[in-house]
Amino acid sequence: MVFEYNEGDDILGFKAPRSNRFYFVHDPNGGKVQQLEDYHSQLHQMKDEDKPYRHLIGGFQLLQKLTPAEADDRLSKMI
Repeated sequence: MVFEYNEGDDILGFKAPRSNRFYFVHDPNGGKVQQLEDYHSQLHQMKDEDKPYRHLIGGFQLLQKLTPAEADDRLSKMI
């Protein structure tokens, strides 16, 4: 769910000093980057000419729920 507002909007009696947005997320799989192994498995099955040249992975803020060791393990597998 996204809550977005513009500069000057009145929110519960407060005037917004600038535009902004808040994201409310419940994604237990994303928080542990559980789809990582499936992603790599799919990549290894592709022909070299079909593999993506660049990869963009977001949601790193979700890793903060993991212990430092778990986060390091998940990040090292992204390489």
